[in-house]
Amino acid sequence: MYYHPTFTWTQHIAQGNLEGVVKANLSNLKAFEADFGPVDLIHAQTARPAGIIAKRLSDETGIPFCITEHTGPFPDKYSVGKDGKLKPALKLAYDSSAQNIAESHFQKQRMQAQGISRVTVIPNFVEEDFFKCSLKSDSRAFRFFSLGYIHPKKGFDTLLAAFKLVVSEYESASLTIGGTGEYLETYRQLTADAGILDKVSWLGEINREEALHQYQNCDAFVLASQYEALGNVFLEAIACGKPIIATKCGAPEETVNETNGVAVEKNNPEALSKAMLYLINNIGKYDSRQIRQDFMSRFSSQAVMPQLYSLYKNISSLHPRQR
Repeated sequence: MYYHPTFTWTQHIAQGNLEGVVKANLSNLKAFEADFGPVDLIHAQTARPAGIIAKRLSDETGIPFCITEHTGPFPDKYSVGKDGKLKPALKLAYDSSAQNIAESHFQKQRMQAQGISRVTVIPNFVEEDFFKCSLKSDSRAFRFFSLGYIHPKKGFDTLLAAFKLVVSEYESASLTIGGTGEYLETYRQLTADAGILDKVSWLGEINREEALHQYQNCDAFVLASQYEALGNVFLEAIACGKPIIATKCGAPEETVNETNGVAVEKNNPEALSKAMLYLINNIGKYDSRQIRQDFMSRFSSQAVMPQLYSLYKNISSLHPRQR
């Protein structure tokens, strides 16, 4: 990781010092090349601002670039003008990219709807050597785990309403929630108002090691998002062999299958509670080894990195650096 500090500010004034940011990244690129040799390809993670910067670096150096678009929902309000179309700088970045990459087929459709061409699908990958299966501690209680930014867009209000219905039928169920955000205290109070404070544990912000511990020691993972371009937390859960419950909000429908879990309509506490109760009553139908194998075949580094490597080779051959 190379770091060259520079000032930035609102895009409404001198493009947020884009010139300074480009110079800082050019300095990072030169430092990298001094350590490792010439760069053949720049891979930008999201177009705003990384793709815009990559376009400028490509103009300066002759190095081709590609963009993986992670933004969700796509496009966001900062990416389009009043006409709903991509802002010119973003459109130029996508048009100039040797390849645009979507995390899911759903994200690809959203990108193409904005006139973005040369879009291929390569999902994120999760480190299979870190996120792995472990035996859950012996307990009669069924424990759900959820992790995300604490905000309505992640559906925590829906999840809490659904969980209240669950405990009315299965009193020993518990819910552990990791993450922080501006709605954390609001939802803590909602938990108390719902009378389920003793059933819900709020962890706040947690690191990867704690997240791994929670995945490995829950019975199932649940998240009631409004929108997901992919949903890395679902991949981490199935990497640990845990069944998942997701909402039909874009990409999760591509991840969930009969082997690894259930997908329900979003904004529907009743449907979500039924899915949670279904897992409680049918957890024996889910084999952690099969769930793990499903993950390995689709979202592990072993499955995804060859796709990236092939893409890099193709770009480098078709768009060699103009030295």
